Amino acid sequence: QLKGKKPLFVQLVLDNIWSLYEAVMKRDKEKIEKIVTSLGLKIGARESRHTDPKVHLNAICSQWLPISDAVLCIL
Repeated sequence: QLKGKKPLFVQLVLDNIWSLYEAVMKRDKEKIEKIVTSLGLKIGARESRHTDPKVHLNAICSQWLPISDAVLCIL
């Protein structure tokens, strides 16, 4: 690897997951709304208003990257 270059997996997957995680934990509503609309997700009002940011993160990730689809695509 050249200095300053990230692997493709990091650029395409991990950086996106990390930016979502940071936005939810910092409660950056504008960034969260931008991510949710760009992914075409529908997050319920109950999850959005919840005081625990992990609930909001779980609601977004379960729609964006459902584990059942990911596992079935590998098989």
